[in-house]
Amino acid sequence: MRFTGQITEIERARIANIGRSETLGNYATETLRGPCAEDLNKGIVQRSSFIEKHPCKAQHVWHLVAKALEAMGVWE
Repeated sequence: MRFTGQITEIERARIANIGRSETLGNYATETLRGPCAEDLNKGIVQRSSFIEKHPCKAQHVWHLVAKALEAMGVWE
């Protein structure tokens, strides 16, 4: 495999903090439709989920991303 340095966006997700306590957060998440940046910029939501009471101080943000993708059913 040869690396060219060219950056190609193939997916995009949004995670919005919609309220939290000191240790738990609630998040609205979505993935956008499109195989390229031009399509992704249209902002068409492909899947969405709501994550409630995520332990934001105790877990890394990647735990939140994994929960969101699982809740969206991306592996089904």
